[in-house]
Amino acid sequence: MATPIVEQVQDLRILWSGACWNVLDIENSAAHCDAWSETRINGTNGVALVRAGGYQRRVNGSTYAVNRAVGFSFDATSEVQSRHAVGACSRLTFIASPPSGTPDELRSRTVPLLVTADLDLHHRLLHKDLEQEREAWEIGMRVAQVLAICMPALHNTPGSRTERRRRELIDQVVELLRQRSTDPNLAEIARRVGYSPFHLSRVFKEATGMGLKEFRQHLRVMRVLDELEGGTDDLSAVAAEHGFADHGHMTRTVTQHLGRTPSSLRNLLGGTPRRRSRTSAIPKAASAATSRPS
Repeated sequence: MATPIVEQVQDLRILWSGACWNVLDIENSAAHCDAWSETRINGTNGVALVRAGGYQRRVNGSTYAVNRAVGFSFDATSEVQSRHAVGACSRLTFIASPPSGTPDELRSRTVPLLVTADLDLHHRLLHKDLEQEREAWEIGMRVAQVLAICMPALHNTPGSRTERRRRELIDQVVELLRQRSTDPNLAEIARRVGYSPFHLSRVFKEATGMGLKEFRQHLRVMRVLDELEGGTDDLSAVAAEHGFADHGHMTRTVTQHLGRTPSSLRNLLGGTPRRRSRTSAIPKAASAATSRPS
């Protein structure tokens, strides 16, 4: 199958090849220039999820931010550009299929998607399966799970000026929600983007299919997964650090989203229990490699 075109690529590895899908690990950067890449066409269809870093992506004239909270689908015909900050690096998982083998849901769809806690978990587990050299059918099932979770999350991003403004607003809100140091509430986010809380909530829901409070909880659970994959043994400290009322509140929330307790998820992700320093900062991201497509 064709290898996807990726601008400013440092490293591209095929991690797994199946009958319909390939899993790629891609690392990109812009060493010298904060500018848009040349326009390219992917030539394949699929889904991309960020494991580290982020950048801006322009598709058929519509621009949006890509990061650990926002992945995207891509198709074989769209015109794509990307832009990294100088010296920035991003790593993504690229699940790609030739046009002839692509499900109808991914044909002619090049749109952003919000990453939910369950999608983030299965993305991590996919890489665990690959690292452990699981059987091909097991990896194929994991790829199918990732794609199945992505399908309902995909939302259209029309190219009208109104929709481009809406996409810019969503990017601002997602970036504010991703800032752990401030962890702003809805009123504060609305004030900073210049909307009323009610209008902001409505626009976010219409644009993404997910409520702001719901998405905020997904981000919190994803941060907990970072900690669990790192093997932290002080779950009470993790709960306090990430805005939960207590250990029990965190356990209920994580279990509600992922169907497993934090302790069982730590075992599932292979995090070796370690003593968590009470003065050190929380790890910003899982240490696993990531890639970024065009």
